[in-house]
Amino acid sequence: MTFSIHTALESAYEILHSSPLAADDPHLRIGLESQTLLAHFLQKDRVFLHTYPQTLLTPTQTRHFFESIQRRALGYPIEYLTHKVSFYGREFRIDSHTLIPRPETEILVEKIQEILHIHHYTSIAEIGVGCGVIAITLALQNPQIHIYATDINPYAIALARENAIKFGVEKQITFFHTSLLQGLEHICLDMIVANPPYIANSYTLPLSVRYEPKEALFGGEVGSEILESIITLGRDLHICFVCCEMGYDQKVKIQDFVREIPHKSLEFYKDLSGFDRGFILQFL
Repeated sequence: MTFSIHTALESAYEILHSSPLAADDPHLRIGLESQTLLAHFLQKDRVFLHTYPQTLLTPTQTRHFFESIQRRALGYPIEYLTHKVSFYGREFRIDSHTLIPRPETEILVEKIQEILHIHHYTSIAEIGVGCGVIAITLALQNPQIHIYATDINPYAIALARENAIKFGVEKQITFFHTSLLQGLEHICLDMIVANPPYIANSYTLPLSVRYEPKEALFGGEVGSEILESIITLGRDLHICFVCCEMGYDQKVKIQDFVREIPHKSLEFYKDLSGFDRGFILQFL
């Protein structure tokens, strides 16, 4: 069967509307996602779809488009299908080996930026660099800093390095395939930043998240174990600030843990939905 842009989109709308994903996610933007996928495979923008709706798809374009729609209908993330994710107004390459950055992580970047504006630090470690959006964004905004970025996933390291080269900041970021900061203890650091795994192992993930790497999501039996390890590292390495994203229900756990550690201040911040989403810990 031959499809035009218009008829392909109509069919895609029907598939997604009756899909398991739509049942799981009532906020699914069926029209936008269908258009984004078709534009991706046509290598055009969405304006082209509306301007030339009668344009015929080739058999290869048709096959690739509907294969992607079927995968999306089952919950496979659109970012993995297009290999693109937007963060802080920039487009990064992404794949299924790394966590998909969320908009609320931009708040963490803003909090870090506020600290850098005041203290003018130059040496930062990011634990769990993923595809590199935090490190690269900070490097672009602060040409004076150097970032030591770690990840236990070698594929994440490779992807983050690729994104760093794309944005021309590869000389500002040194990548390490390691856990936490193992092997970096000799480096004098001003700050640790992280968006680590913080979901409890027993938590049932929504369909839209199940395709993301589990090691980037689950933080232990309670969920806050890796956050606590990062805080302990900050204390032991005499770091000035530890800045982390966390789960919406982990404020009390972090408060209780930090209470026993000498520190100057502990500030929590909320995401755009009003949920507790991260903390800024300053040591003495």
